[in-house]
Amino acid sequence: MDGATRMDGAMPEPRNGSGIERLHDAAPETLFRRFMREFGGGGQQEFTTSAGHPLLIDQSLFRQRRRNAWKIQKGERAEWLVHLAENIKAPDEIWLLGDSQSSLDNLCFLSRFDVGRRQLLGCVAVFERERGQLRSWTGVTSYAATRKQSYWEGLRGRRGQSLVYRRDRE
Repeated sequence: MDGATRMDGAMPEPRNGSGIERLHDAAPETLFRRFMREFGGGGQQEFTTSAGHPLLIDQSLFRQRRRNAWKIQKGERAEWLVHLAENIKAPDEIWLLGDSQSSLDNLCFLSRFDVGRRQLLGCVAVFERERGQLRSWTGVTSYAATRKQSYWEGLRGRRGQSLVYRRDRE
C-alpha cells in the first residue's frame, strides 16, 4: 500500500474471536510466557509481519517505561492476551505514525474481534523505532478493550498517519 495512503474506508469486518483462548488472571511472568508461546516461546522473538515489518517481541509491550513495572494485568490485557498476539500476527490494519516533533516513528496495529454477547473487542499494539532506521521495531504497548466502535475509529486516520496495511476483506 502506498505510504501516503490515508484512511479510505471502514476497517475490515470484525473477526470471530470466540474460539480464541481467554485467560484468567495469573502472575505477570506466567501471562507473559503464555503470550510468547504464540511467537515460538522464549523471552524475546523476532517476528516479521505479513507487510514486511521486522518486530522485536518482548516484555516491552507489557512494561511501564518509567518504573519498569508490569502492566500485563492492567485493564483487560490478561483476559485477552491471546487476542493481542493475534492482533500482531494478523492485524486488520497497520498505521504508520510520524510525529514531526519526535525522531521516532510508530507502527500502530489495530484489530477487532466479535467475542459474543454483542461485545466488540478491539486490540491495539504500538511499536517504535528511530526515523530512517532499518532495525527491528520495538514494542511500546499492547492492550485490548471492549469499547464502543467510535473509540477504535478515533485511532485511525489521524493527522500524520498513513495506512500501510489492511487485511483483505473476506
